[in-house]
Amino acid sequence: ITDCYNIMNMKPFLETAKLYGDPDADEVQQEIDSYVDAIKLHLQPYLDMQKDSDELYIPLRPDGNDKELVRDDYPMYHYPKFILIGALDVSYSDKIYRWLINANRSNGVFYGRTPVLKEGGVWYISAAEISWFQLWMQIGDYEKAREILRTQRQYTVTEEYCMMERIVI
Repeated sequence: ITDCYNIMNMKPFLETAKLYGDPDADEVQQEIDSYVDAIKLHLQPYLDMQKDSDELYIPLRPDGNDKELVRDDYPMYHYPKFILIGALDVSYSDKIYRWLINANRSNGVFYGRTPVLKEGGVWYISAAEISWFQLWMQIGDYEKAREILRTQRQYTVTEEYCMMERIVI
């Protein structure tokens, strides 16, 4: 996921370099492309293993050994970033979403449920939803994007207009 954030931050840098005519802008583009290609290479075995499934699970580590992270309550909600940076085709969005629902990591309203270590679990909100909001907007699923905005207003904004990071349900 850190790699996705790196790429997402390199892209505005590239646009700025192009805007100001930086002679090294093409080199930055090549670095971004190379970085995305490396991520695609790591994702491909998981895509191949699940090609006949209607769900897609992407492990939290490139080697696939993420049981310890999952056990330790590591939130698993940044999957849309792989699509947003171009490492996964948008056609995988429904498969990822289905996995989140079926694995009880999303209820279709909140997208960042940690593994259930407590009664009901903990929902990490706002951080999870921004990626999904961006994805739904990109692919034109405005109803899901609108629902994210509605739930953010309803559940995360206090009367003092502060945002909460997590809630226990």
